[in-house]
Amino acid sequence: MKEEESLPLIAGGGGSPPSSALEILCGAPKLLGKAWKLLIPVLLIYLIPSSLLLFGTYIAVLPLISDMVEKFLAVKTDDPSFSDMVDALLPKLTEDLRGLAATEVVIMLMSFLFSSFLLTGVINALAMVAKADKVTFKDLFYKIMRTWKGLVPTLVYVNLLAFAYLTIWLLLLGVVFFVFDLSLSSIALCTVISVSGILLLLYLNMVWSQGVVVSATEEGRYGLTALGRAAELVQGRRRLALRVNCLKFLIVQGGNLAISLLPLEGMNGLIIMFARFLPLVFLSVFCVAVDVAFYNEHRNATGKGSCEELGETTKDVKLNNV
Repeated sequence: MKEEESLPLIAGGGGSPPSSALEILCGAPKLLGKAWKLLIPVLLIYLIPSSLLLFGTYIAVLPLISDMVEKFLAVKTDDPSFSDMVDALLPKLTEDLRGLAATEVVIMLMSFLFSSFLLTGVINALAMVAKADKVTFKDLFYKIMRTWKGLVPTLVYVNLLAFAYLTIWLLLLGVVFFVFDLSLSSIALCTVISVSGILLLLYLNMVWSQGVVVSATEEGRYGLTALGRAAELVQGRRRLALRVNCLKFLIVQGGNLAISLLPLEGMNGLIIMFARFLPLVFLSVFCVAVDVAFYNEHRNATGKGSCEELGETTKDVKLNNV
């Protein structure tokens, strides 16, 4: 009787038991270890133009900012001809601000495109090695080209949603302070709003990050469709998602603290920028690996991520090798 009862579970492809937050976190380095041959060219493709962009920022933006600061400091408010000096400097400052704004917009757009490529490459590399034993960079490159354009609108939606959430959260805190003044009740209410807002933000951040993973791995899902799919993945596993994201948040903050404590005083400004930029890149890659590990864990636990996805990956590899 016991054997008969277990047959439907085997036949139905029942998933494995759900993992804990620590197991998912430990699964991220394992994924990175399996995919290191694919990740190295992806990182090089990202780091070379990003380094050039960082160098361009150093030689173009920083001198412009320092020049503007010098012009501001050159103005003496106690000088009788203060208004004349302001009138003379205002056109130059306006021109510098326009140039700075245009340069920053170009840098932000290029940085966004480079980052989206890195995300697409890392997510697909980790997802593909989890499904198949042999994956070449050619297979990964074809996958990136097919899914990159879908990831961009998802990232735009995620950034807009994050900005809207933070704006509403801060406005709500401001309203409480203005309405109740600085009283015990306002402090208690602000504490509740702050703690609740942080917990909700951690949960939403997990949904948003899963939406990014969905956009990069599941073709045809991007934007709000990907975020809706991500909400389905996280639904029913909210506590696990919250624990995973809390641990990831602590690791990120610890990494940022360690980077800020690097002994870089007295070094060249460009060296300092690169010394802080590279660790942040590797920290971001680790966070992406955690998100992919959570995604894979859900697929395995629900029995949806084994044979079917392995067949799709094998099919992609065969098509790309033709």
